[in-house]
Amino acid sequence: PHQTEMLGVNVGTLQDFIDMGRLPQVAEGKVLTMKDLVTAGIATNSSIKHGMKLLGHGKERVTSPIQIQISRASEGAIQAIETAGGEVT
Repeated sequence: PHQTEMLGVNVGTLQDFIDMGRLPQVAEGKVLTMKDLVTAGIATNSSIKHGMKLLGHGKERVTSPIQIQISRASEGAIQAIETAGGEVT
């Protein structure tokens, strides 16, 4: 990716990591941050220098009420998260 582009992360990937137990914060009702995504291995610190954008791919698989704080999010991603009872800020 180009240096100034945001890293794209799909909501389906988040759900996969939740299902694998790699994002326990969701089960605890905590708000996920970009740092949590780095810790879980979804992204690296250098890849999120310009922020992160949540994308809607895999949205039909989202079942967890994800609370996430992120730079940007697509309409589809926001809808998927809100439909599952979560929130994007």
